[in-house]
Amino acid sequence: MHVFGSTCYAFVQNAKKLDDRSRKGVFVGYDKDSPAYLVYHPETNKVKKVRCVKFFDNFKTEPEAYNDDQDELIVPNRKHVETTVNTNEQMDENAGTAEVENNAARYLTRTRNKPRYLDQPIIDDNVNRTVDYCFRAVDIPKCYKQAIKSPEANKWQNAMNAEVSALNDNNTFELVPQPKDRQIVGEDGFTP
Repeated sequence: MHVFGSTCYAFVQNAKKLDDRSRKGVFVGYDKDSPAYLVYHPETNKVKKVRCVKFFDNFKTEPEAYNDDQDELIVPNRKHVETTVNTNEQMDENAGTAEVENNAARYLTRTRNKPRYLDQPIIDDNVNRTVDYCFRAVDIPKCYKQAIKSPEANKWQNAMNAEVSALNDNNTFELVPQPKDRQIVGEDGFTP
């Protein structure tokens, strides 16, 4: 049993995304035909049947007593107040630094990083053409015979040996004898 006249919040059934989920009201009783509560909503002056209600029994809604003295509006008298100026400069400087320190402590600042796209180099067409020309000017061998006959044959041989040793270390392949009824795929017959 809930106390009549206590503050409660009635659940709103078909609330949209940004609508209130409940409305504040006053508990006024139980419905005798259904398991619903009767809630009075002061803003609409209506009593509604609501099934889902959250009660706050410790907060009672009682009418406020009317007081004739409350009708009077008290307006503060705003007269011009004269301020005195200190002639001592040290006091002014100390007050200024204290005010700056208070403002610095009040507002936190964060260091802002520059956008990442500014770290990327700006390349114009002349640079692109120069780099492209450099790559085309160097003759890169297309097969093993060209690599061995080139001036950098020693470097190519070392690179090939390093690659084969890495494949052997990782057990990438296994050498097997050639089957008698099969042919070995040549470099022209296999395209990756």
